[in-house]
Amino acid sequence: MLIVEEIIQGAGEVQLYRELYAGTPMEMPELTNKSWPAPAGVLAARQDGELLGWVVYFSSGHPGGTAILQWIMVRQERERLTTGYNTTSPATTADIDALAALAAEAAQHARRAGYTEMQWSPAEPGLAEGITTRLNARTVKDEDGFYSYRLAL
Repeated sequence: MLIVEEIIQGAGEVQLYRELYAGTPMEMPELTNKSWPAPAGVLAARQDGELLGWVVYFSSGHPGGTAILQWIMVRQERERLTTGYNTTSPATTADIDALAALAAEAAQHARRAGYTEMQWSPAEPGLAEGITTRLNARTVKDEDGFYSYRLAL
């Protein structure tokens, strides 16, 4: 069963990175303590106790109430860390299920924090597009031709 949990910023995030690096032959680097632009939150997804990934939502810094959504999915990040390259393997249904659950929960938290929209950018193959479809978000192309995805809250 998939469980989404709220994580305490700072110490809780360090624990997430410890779990991420525990599945690699690499040593975890020193993490700098940085605060996300408020209001912000961190949520993690686990299945049978195993960390699948986490998301952070935080202020875009622009007027209009937009939260930025970023994520780390453990399978893809471990692949990137061990190979030195971004993953080229497509997102699985399980990956999209976990990230969609995280993004939906982040959207609820962001709405309660006063945001009116959540935005994310393309990332690993299929993840951004998969949650865009699952959450009925819209694709936006800016004047420079770059795509992002937006969810009205």
